[in-house]
Amino acid sequence: MGKGRKNSKGTHPQGKTAKRLPEDGGTAAAASVPGSTTDVAFEEWLRQKLTILYGPVVDEPIPEELLKLIAGFQKEKNNKVSES
Repeated sequence: MGKGRKNSKGTHPQGKTAKRLPEDGGTAAAASVPGSTTDVAFEEWLRQKLTILYGPVVDEPIPEELLKLIAGFQKEKNNKVSES
């Protein structure tokens, strides 16, 4: 068996249970704790990056054809609800 691989019993070839660390060193787990400073920092970083990437797209007007399509779906939904 290659170095670092588990055998069929789920243990390391040298007899110790192999531990797997998160690829990010555990920062994602810390970021998932609501209210943690890592969570706040990550949320701010993510907001900034998404704004940079997608801000110009969000600022574009919605095409008229798409607005008409959405309005048609809303009318159909309202008709089905009123018929019930």
